[in-house]
Amino acid sequence: MQKSRMFVVVGALLLMALGGLTVGAVQALTSGTPEVRLAAQIHSDGRFEVALQQRLDDGGWSERMLPPKRFLAADAEPARWRYSSPLALEISNLVSGNRACLVTHGDPSDPYWTTAHAVAEAQAAAIGLELTVVADPDSEIQAAFVRQCSAVGVSAIVTTLADPEALGPALAEAQAAGIAVLTFNSGARAAKSLGSVFHAAIDDYGSGQASGEALIEDEVEGITLCVIHEQRNVGLEERCDGLEAAYSSVERLRVHETGTRDLDATQAVIAERLAKDDDIAALLTLNQSIGIAALRAIEAGDDQAVLVTFGLNDEITEALAAGRIRYAIDDQTTEAMEYMLLIVRNLPISLSLFPDSPIFLFRSAMLDMEAAQRLLVERQADLSGS
Repeated sequence: MQKSRMFVVVGALLLMALGGLTVGAVQALTSGTPEVRLAAQIHSDGRFEVALQQRLDDGGWSERMLPPKRFLAADAEPARWRYSSPLALEISNLVSGNRACLVTHGDPSDPYWTTAHAVAEAQAAAIGLELTVVADPDSEIQAAFVRQCSAVGVSAIVTTLADPEALGPALAEAQAAGIAVLTFNSGARAAKSLGSVFHAAIDDYGSGQASGEALIEDEVEGITLCVIHEQRNVGLEERCDGLEAAYSSVERLRVHETGTRDLDATQAVIAERLAKDDDIAALLTLNQSIGIAALRAIEAGDDQAVLVTFGLNDEITEALAAGRIRYAIDDQTTEAMEYMLLIVRNLPISLSLFPDSPIFLFRSAMLDMEAAQRLLVERQADLSGS
């Protein structure tokens, strides 16, 4: 019997990540589904590790399958779910979608999005999904991309919703043609009304609110600048809305004219605002590149403003570990995008699993200096093979 590959997300701490997608749920919808079991161990340093095993044809169990992200730190915050990397299971008689488009508002100048697109292309190749990736920060061009994807007859379109109003008509046309629409990143509030089968993203409002609460807990007083680097992105506005809900004095500093396209100019705009008066106590930046530009502006002007940023890369992690950045929020866009592609690969079963168009919001992962230091130690251990 010919087999196809069904990719499921195995959650660390034994929870399947796709909003309640369990192995049992898949078994109820497919035939020939193999059995799996979860394995776990506690290391001598207190870390908790998970793995997956699959039942073999002879009744035995496969070698433990180890997702790259599979460890829980000994001092991890309690009462909070973590998730591992995806793993693949062999499943028979599975009908899947194998042609899709990924449409984002990513700017070609932004390393954040170029990295995300590269991850999507690599994952699509690994799971046998024929994926076309297109992107443009202009909402109208993004809508045109959606229409072009519809015209070539893909089974699904996965898109961001930075500007839901502009994309709405094009997405409606795609759905009328029988194409499944899935959304991630920005636009959680509009996703269901636009007919999205599934939306996965960080909680933008909640993350902004958590940032404000952290500043209050640290007894930061004064104006906090919420730096918005894109002109039409509801997710960025929601992050600032959440900040305002928790922190009393917020000013939105809009740098979209330069954004990630000209980081030197963006840094200059931030530096100019910092130099204008002494009331700026903190900055919240919403993108990793903008965070680095803000950090350079602060340090060049010998300013004492506290920096909190969305986005996590090596430079930010190192600055965080050194105490140069107060907090960094992993917005988990790559993880959300990977979940969307997994769902697409398993159409139409995925549609049966999610009849109510769920909105799956990741809880904010806010790293401080100690968390960044631990992360650097873990990365070094991984590199050394220990």
